[in-house]
Amino acid sequence: MTLGDGTKALGSRPLMALLVDWDSNPSKIASFHGLGYYEQLAFGNPAPPFSTANPVNPASLSDYFRENSLGRFGYTRVGLFEVTMGSTIPDGVPSKRCRQVLEKFPPNMLAQHNVDADAMLEESELSIVMVENFAGALPGIAFNEVFTLTGSTTPFLPDGIQVRIRLAGGGPLTPFYQLAHETSHLLRTIDMYNMGQQPNNGNVLMTLMSSFSFTSDDQVIVHLDMWHKMQLGWAEPRRFALKSQRSEDVRDDTADGAFILWDETRQDSEYFLVERRRSAGPARRYDADFPGDGVCVWRVQKSTPNGPIVQNLRPPDLLAGVQGVWQVGQETPPLAWSDGTTTNVTLKFAAAPDGRVRVSWGEALTHTSSVRHLRLFHGGNGSDGVGGLTRQGVFFGVTTEGNLEWNRYNGQGEQAGDPLALQSWSPNTGNLIGRGFTHLKQVVGAGNGVILVVHPDGTLRWFGYDGNGEPDITGAAGFVPNSGNTIRSGFENVTKMFVAPRIGIGIHGMNVFTVETDGFLRWYRYTGNGEHDPGGTMGWHPNSGNIVGQGWQGVRLVYASANVFFVVTEDNLLRWYSYSGNGEEDPSGVLGWASNTSNPIGRGFGDVVHLFGGVTNQGGFGHSMFAVNRAGDLRWFHYRGQGERDETGASGFIARSGNVIGTGW
Repeated sequence: MTLGDGTKALGSRPLMALLVDWDSNPSKIASFHGLGYYEQLAFGNPAPPFSTANPVNPASLSDYFRENSLGRFGYTRVGLFEVTMGSTIPDGVPSKRCRQVLEKFPPNMLAQHNVDADAMLEESELSIVMVENFAGALPGIAFNEVFTLTGSTTPFLPDGIQVRIRLAGGGPLTPFYQLAHETSHLLRTIDMYNMGQQPNNGNVLMTLMSSFSFTSDDQVIVHLDMWHKMQLGWAEPRRFALKSQRSEDVRDDTADGAFILWDETRQDSEYFLVERRRSAGPARRYDADFPGDGVCVWRVQKSTPNGPIVQNLRPPDLLAGVQGVWQVGQETPPLAWSDGTTTNVTLKFAAAPDGRVRVSWGEALTHTSSVRHLRLFHGGNGSDGVGGLTRQGVFFGVTTEGNLEWNRYNGQGEQAGDPLALQSWSPNTGNLIGRGFTHLKQVVGAGNGVILVVHPDGTLRWFGYDGNGEPDITGAAGFVPNSGNTIRSGFENVTKMFVAPRIGIGIHGMNVFTVETDGFLRWYRYTGNGEHDPGGTMGWHPNSGNIVGQGWQGVRLVYASANVFFVVTEDNLLRWYSYSGNGEEDPSGVLGWASNTSNPIGRGFGDVVHLFGGVTNQGGFGHSMFAVNRAGDLRWFHYRGQGERDETGASGFIARSGNVIGTGW
């Protein structure tokens, strides 16, 4: 498994610290900091808290890299050297200045570090940090202009060694953060600010390789990120399949404390890296300014035109490259790849002993605060054959144990706690009517009591429930013949599925829509009654499987209510879609779609984890919608619009929409 092209940094490496005063600059380094400050900064072993002055107790480069590497790498002291240069700065070119400074040293002093005895002295053999007396100096790295050592007197070392060393440096006001940042570049680290060209998304303070002040002269400190530690050979994260269901602890004091979520279809081209981080704890003296206590989720792209891209995915929205950690009790939305394709995998975080955090993941995980349900979906929208609606307000839930639950709400959004609200619920609400639904990839309502499920092997199976929520966890009562039959195959790559049920007279069958990783929307129509048919030859419209839209990989939540689809996109807006076609092949997504399709009709859905509903004529014809947030609150909405654009949601939704009608969902 190749995870990157980083150069390992193991063992030890000699370090020289140079303090360079150019005579042309009247302000000397000693007027800012004395030799003692830089001796400690380069080679010390200080006890926190670190400070620049009063007292002088700076963080230590040697100590910083020793702690980050868990003792696998360190710098050995060559010495701290004061160098006085002339009044002419040659063209201001860093490579020329570096050469002039290094030529001040006796050839033998440099040549002795050419340990591989070849013709070139490089930074892998000798690390140099140089501070020059420019108060506004920008930190950076630069190669010296190549020159040749002559007159070496060290035995067994060849005469004529060329010097080409990359130096790290700054000025007397350069903070520890930036000096450590530039020194780490000598180990081949990469910058991690402005990754992906997203403004202000620079992984700030999440890693030493983010940006920081150039002249703050302070002691702000954070560790390198886990991706760099892995590249440098300082950590060996465990590897687990992304498409699995399991729990693992992450910790911050062992080389295998982090883990990788790995997808076999992408291999090392893109993966997720999960890391425990906090500002205090075992071996964390140099992470004191890390912003938070929790878990970092990094998305790693190995090969792009600009090299690797490593971005922290912050809570609550997984925005890339932004500061923030996931804390105990939280759960992510479904992780997404860099191209916007959803993984359908969420992560949840719980406390574990000894400062660890337990991370659970899988396509069928419960949402953190929803203590009861893995899934919730509508079961009504049936037709009585003469235009009426049946099973209005019926919805099913899959509990955390994998049991199937029956519910029915016939209210009009009366607030929870209102005496009228109690009359809105069927007394059978909450009864268990089946079991064994934990492992399924998709579970959706298809109207009139029909439930469609996709098994991990990609088979589509049909269930029909004709009961009224009578308790029977075995599933023996209420389910009609043919329940459990396979009616088609080939759905293993489906990431989203929703069904527009038959409504009214003259509309035969249900329309099934699927989204795969490529973002195309596919249409199927099924008019069967659950007859066993793995080949999918009975009851399917000939256009089944045709593409009728594109760009659906960015959809977070979706359900169908007749021929209207309610969609929550990545911007957390609620959008309206309507499709009346017959599955005519049209990847452009033009044929059959209403003119108001994709219009925003509401906002503020970022905290919603379950969204479902159906057509209703109770209280006036429209669409009843139910939304559950991370706190487990169940909210009711009634929409009567036709997709008119109104992001505020002021039009289309009737009074009481948004009321909490239940808790603990």
